[in-house]
Amino acid sequence: MARHPQMIEDRPQNVTHLWELHKEILRTLVLGFRPREIAQMFHVTEGFVSNLRNSPLAQGYLSTLEVARDAATTEVARELIETCPTAAKLLKDVIEGKETSANINLRVSTAKDWLSRGGFPTVQKSETSSKHGIDEETLDALKQRAADARAEAQRNEVLIEEET
Repeated sequence: MARHPQMIEDRPQNVTHLWELHKEILRTLVLGFRPREIAQMFHVTEGFVSNLRNSPLAQGYLSTLEVARDAATTEVARELIETCPTAAKLLKDVIEGKETSANINLRVSTAKDWLSRGGFPTVQKSETSSKHGIDEETLDALKQRAADARAEAQRNEVLIEEET
């Protein structure tokens, strides 16, 4: 006999009041933690976290937290974008030798960070190696074994054709 899931409104575990623990768990959810991690942090069950997250009262609180988070993120992004021209000018001045400040390394590093966060990341040098721990002697031996196996397979095919 199949069980039918209860409607959220019918659950006896529905949250009717958000206590400070509930709010802290919901804030942790908004930060991106998984229910299992949250359950371990707050010494509650995953079911408790899930029931809290799915309750209508908590859904409203989560929406408020997400809107606040998104607004703060947008403000930070705007500030980063506004600062990028200053960071780019500093880097240009360093390249052209116009900047001779005593703390130039720190200023250049900070300018690069601002540019990266503003959507202009530093190009990272990427090197790949085709050697997978095999030296040339081992590679030659493998090639020889493959050639021997092909030759053996061809001899077997000829023998089979002669027998038929």
